[in-house]
Amino acid sequence: MPLTPVASSERLRGVDIARGIALLGILFVNVRFFFAPFGLAMDPIVALDGSERTAADSAAWAFVETFCSFKFISLFSLLFGFGLAMQAARAAAQGPRACGASRSSRWSASCTGRSSGTATSSRCMRCSG
Repeated sequence: MPLTPVASSERLRGVDIARGIALLGILFVNVRFFFAPFGLAMDPIVALDGSERTAADSAAWAFVETFCSFKFISLFSLLFGFGLAMQAARAAAQGPRACGASRSSRWSASCTGRSSGTATSSRCMRCSG
C-alpha cells in the first residue's frame, strides 16, 4: 500500500502553526536583503554613499537581530525533523513496502539538507542511509 497524504483531520494544527510562525520569522530576517544594499543589510553601522540610516532603521535591525536571527531557522529545522520522524512512523506502521519508499525520500531529503549545511560550513558531511 503506497503512502498517501495525511487527511486534514489527522494533521497536528500546533505543528502547522509553529511552522508558519517559523517561516514568518525567516521572512523577517531576510526582508532586509530585499530592500537594502548588501553591506548595509549586514552591518548598519557601515556608512554607504547615498544611504541614510534613521532611528527606525536601527531599531528594526536591533529587533530582528535580537529576537529573530538564527532562532526561527532553528525552529523550522526542528519541525522538519519532526515531520520526517512522523513520516517514518507512518511508513513503519504501513509495513515494509511503504517503509522502503519512505526511506528513499527521507534519504534524499537528508542529503539535500546536509549539502545545504556543507555549502555554508567548511565541514564535509556524508549521507548515510
